[in-house]
Amino acid sequence: MPVIRKGPGFGAIERRIAELGQIQIAIGIPAEASANVQASGTLVSAAGVGYLHETGAPEINLPPDFHLRRAIEGAHPEVAGHMVEAARRAVLGDAAGAEAEAHQASECVIRAVKAKIAEGQPLNSPGLPDLKSISDAYTFEIRHK
Repeated sequence: MPVIRKGPGFGAIERRIAELGQIQIAIGIPAEASANVQASGTLVSAAGVGYLHETGAPEINLPPDFHLRRAIEGAHPEVAGHMVEAARRAVLGDAAGAEAEAHQASECVIRAVKAKIAEGQPLNSPGLPDLKSISDAYTFEIRHK
């Protein structure tokens, strides 16, 4: 069934939804904000350690952990609820409320990432810090395209 665009406020609603679509949420460890840690005699950023644990590093016998992906998948129902509410608020013209809901969704993911790391078995690789030692470095950023 096609959508018929009419009514005096329809253009404003379209703009509000388009504005919501311009929000990006980045989850991870910011490279510039992370402290360097010693790994096999080399300084590696906490972001680098998180990446190695996520993707694995066969050269140092480290299997992939996928902690970030698994946490995001596990948090999906709660995150989706916040994003639906963000869309509702955007349609109503409450840009600040929409962004606040995006913020809440991001915090859900960060809590899920930290919980996934805490429940996991430490993956030890010679010279590489365990993921649990850098879990507090995970954060989020809300960006506007």
